[in-house]
This record gives sequence, structure tokens and C-alpha cells, in this order.
Amino acid sequence: MKYKTLKLAALTAAFIILGAGCSSTQTPAPPAATGPQPTTVAITLNPQGLDKKEVTIKVGDLVEFRNSDLKAHSPASDPHPSHTAYPEFDAKGGLKPGDTWTFKFEKAGTWKFHDHAAAKDKKFQGVVIVK
Repeated sequence: MKYKTLKLAALTAAFIILGAGCSSTQTPAPPAATGPQPTTVAITLNPQGLDKKEVTIKVGDLVEFRNSDLKAHSPASDPHPSHTAYPEFDAKGGLKPGDTWTFKFEKAGTWKFHDHAAAKDKKFQGVVIVK
């Protein structure tokens, strides 16, 4: 009888150990993002002006402004100096040479912009069309 009990206890322990070894405590991976991911379009400000005067994007997309000029620039929505067409679209503080600033467009529309630091300079005026 003792032998049967000992054998049964050993088998039970083996199953418990095997079961514990086979179980997983890892957290499942989060589900993949659904829907389209935002696109980023770059506009470079250089001594010659904007490398793109007009870009067309979708609501939720991003525009990255890159300053590759030797002087500071400050992209902002029209009209100057109030920037009221799209008040959030304003790189307050500006971009020093080498800086970048990224803005996410959450509103559909045709958004004209300028360089606040050189508002009358047409080579630093452009438009972002958001569909």
C-alpha cells in the first residue's frame, strides 16, 4: 500500500511540475494598430526659401519643418502677425539653424503659412492642403 501511495504521489508531483513548466506567464502582444498610420511630409527652409511651396496631406498627417538655413525661421499660419487662421499652427519660439518642428494637422482646409521672422518674404510663404 505504501508503495502505491508513494508511486501515486510521485506521479502527481511530476504532472504538477510538467504542467507548471508548460504554462506561460508572458503577456500577450498588444493587437496591431488598426487604420491608416499618419504620414509625415518634410518641408525644408533653406537660404533659397521653402523646398516645397505646397503640400497636400490628409487630416491627422504631420508636416515636419526643417531649418537648414543659417538663420532662424518661424513657420506659422496666416495672417501675419496674428496667425488666427489656424492658431495652433505656429512654431512659437522659432527654429534655430538645424532645428526641426513637427505639426499634426487635425483640421481639413487650405492653410497658408509664412515665416513669422520674414513675413513679407515670398520665398518663405507656402500652403498646406489638408483633405
